[in-house]
Amino acid sequence: MNKNNGITLVALAITIVILILLAGTTTYVVDRITTKMKVENVKTNMLLIQAKIKTIAEKHSFDETNELIGTETSIDTSKYGVDSEKQYYLISSQDLKDMNLESIEYDSNYYVCYETEEVIYGEGIENNDGKMLYTLSQIKYEG
Repeated sequence: MNKNNGITLVALAITIVILILLAGTTTYVVDRITTKMKVENVKTNMLLIQAKIKTIAEKHSFDETNELIGTETSIDTSKYGVDSEKQYYLISSQDLKDMNLESIEYDSNYYVCYETEEVIYGEGIENNDGKMLYTLSQIKYEG
């Protein structure tokens, strides 16, 4: 009598296919979670900046000797989808320190509009659908 001790070729093929499917699914899920985490991190940073610029804008409206933080600059309003009639300020890493926001990593330019309290992330963040998001308003409603 011939004893078969071992795995058949069919069983091996099925096992390999199952492992490939599991690896593909895991990769997809991890990629989606990583993208979501990046969006949430940028959103949190932008909300912190927005809270500070609201305070600065209020102080400035009551007493114009209080300086607005940042450097006045012109930006590509069509790229960011913002109002071209408004004035925008570039926030540097030193400006973040001045606002007590040292915890925010300065990996890209942040722009703010004190009038509308809009915050713009210069590099933009790509959502899960491949769309680039630049403003806090865009990111807030992406959820």
